[in-house]
Amino acid sequence: MPAPTIDAPAPRSIDAQARAIIDELDDVDARQWGQPGGVDLASDRRVAALIALGEPAVPALIDALERDERLTRSVHFWRDFSRHRSVLGAHEAAYAALAAILQQDFFRVASTGDDLSGRGPAGREELARRVRAYWTRMGSIPLHQRALATLADDSASLDEWVDAAQNIVSTRRPDGSVGPMAGEPLRAQRAPSVSELLARRIERALVTRGRPPEVFVDYAPRIAASRLTAALQEWEPRSSLLRVVTERWLATQTDEVSANCLGALLDARDAAGDAGAIDEYARWIAGISPEQARGAMRALLALAVRRASDARIVRATNVVLSERGWLSDTHDSNWSEELFAATEALPAMRAFVQRRLREQREIGVLSVQQAQFELRYQDGGLFVSGTTTPAPPQGRWPWRACDEIARMLVPPGAERDQLFGPVAQRDAVITRLLARRAARR
Repeated sequence: MPAPTIDAPAPRSIDAQARAIIDELDDVDARQWGQPGGVDLASDRRVAALIALGEPAVPALIDALERDERLTRSVHFWRDFSRHRSVLGAHEAAYAALAAILQQDFFRVASTGDDLSGRGPAGREELARRVRAYWTRMGSIPLHQRALATLADDSASLDEWVDAAQNIVSTRRPDGSVGPMAGEPLRAQRAPSVSELLARRIERALVTRGRPPEVFVDYAPRIAASRLTAALQEWEPRSSLLRVVTERWLATQTDEVSANCLGALLDARDAAGDAGAIDEYARWIAGISPEQARGAMRALLALAVRRASDARIVRATNVVLSERGWLSDTHDSNWSEELFAATEALPAMRAFVQRRLREQREIGVLSVQQAQFELRYQDGGLFVSGTTTPAPPQGRWPWRACDEIARMLVPPGAERDQLFGPVAQRDAVITRLLARRAARR
């Protein structure tokens, strides 16, 4: 094989450089290192070299996306136990460079095993048509103006609005350098302003409905709304529109996506000096349900942790973490050792932990066999791990709420290993843990 063009002296024009490097895309050999997951083609040195050339390389890359039928040396798979493998095409490597240069994603995977190469010639040609149309329409204007035009386009998709918003607030350039927000020149934009456009798109996303709930819960519109909300927070953290957006989220909250977004939004508003945010937060956390909090505990409690000494926070957390409060009844799988450490400053959380360490309620079964223990929870959850030496007694015992909390509070080591054994052995560990926590107070 001749010496690689990528290492040879650069031709005169960037277009010629791009076409020379494109000739080598069949040698792209980026690998998939996880499952599920994709192949990061942009990390390959040939694709990275094309990205470094920037927008002058776009026409040659669109041609490759449209016409190149070669294969790379990169392989994508769903799971290693599945027999299917997808050898990625050179056109997909060209698309990875295009998406990075244009900072626009024109192709969305439908599942963890999906990729552009699997869509066949028709999928490639349709994608090339859309990229070419975008470049013809937008190629002559700066990136921040393209993002503004997309954000102002009522016919654009939620994904396109999200990409545009993230391009406006992005501080990272295609070459990896960091600077001011790309949209800084848009600060003078009025009627509508960038903030007004973002608020408008958040409103649209929150009223967009997916498939019927009884068929499939479509979180995509709400995830888009949360990303647009994050962009608005970054763009104008003291915007009065954030209060309007908060009200809209509160009116439509249904799930953990809402809880994650509202927790971050109210925390950011309070940090930016919005005097009303903490009162809104205190009312909000008292009214949501354990189902809405599932998977959102860290964001839900972020403001409470940061303002733990505020009287309003103390009152609110005393309510939701009391023996009758909904948060104290949230399933144990929502808690973690990191979350307990983060919330230690809350008096109500310290009291909650002390109560839970005395709670004998059975939540599952512990089985120890040979060198492994298995925790099988009543709700169907399963946790399996190896054990350290010396091996614990073999057997099968009830697993209680107090054991689960202790597992999260005792540091890894010999004492935590003692929790995976008979009940009397676990009680001794919990007694010592209670004594240490009482002494810290």
